[in-house]
Amino acid sequence: MSIPAKYSNTNFVMFLRALIFNAVCIILVVWIYQGGHIDTILKFDVLYISRIISGLGILGLCTIIIRIFQISRELNIVKKYRELIDSGSNKKNADEWLQSTNSRVSEFIRNYQRVLPEDKSVFVGNFQMTIASKLSIFGSTTDWLTTLGLLGTVIGFRIALEVMTGLKDIGLLATFVQNISGGLMIAIDTTIVGICAALWLDVNLKWILRPGAVQLVSEAVNTGVLYHE
Repeated sequence: MSIPAKYSNTNFVMFLRALIFNAVCIILVVWIYQGGHIDTILKFDVLYISRIISGLGILGLCTIIIRIFQISRELNIVKKYRELIDSGSNKKNADEWLQSTNSRVSEFIRNYQRVLPEDKSVFVGNFQMTIASKLSIFGSTTDWLTTLGLLGTVIGFRIALEVMTGLKDIGLLATFVQNISGGLMIAIDTTIVGICAALWLDVNLKWILRPGAVQLVSEAVNTGVLYHE
């Protein structure tokens, strides 16, 4: 069945919002890099903690963006399905188009029709739990980033204290200052990198992905109730 162009899945509002926010963040990172601050962090990152935080943050960000795209697509599908029916299209044709999307929404609506009335609330609850469970890993990732940053802080101060207690020859004062500065830089830099990475992911998760997931559940349930009760 061919679908009119106006019903194609092009209205990725949620995904576009994420792209705009992350583009601004990337521009900010480039500006910081051009100022030489990232090179300074890498210079003192002898324990590779900042690199690990950055790598984990990039991996988490890519995963969240993919998930945002998927949720945005699902929202488009349920919206277009409702528009097809409301516009007077044959419901059978609309159902065939919905099934052709192979989406989570189509699976939910198809199964919703088959569930007994007394079991529908349980079925909806399971659907909500399934969506929510797929977001829990992202919350854990932001916690790991913050924890790694704090770990770097503790290690950096530990290195600085070790240097301080090891100073016995005043002639080695220059080396002492250099070593203690290195420990303090590790402590400060890993904290900054960890907090910034966690905040970056947290905004994507709590302000974009999670509200979109809640909206998806609501739209899917409303569609099932309106058209398949």
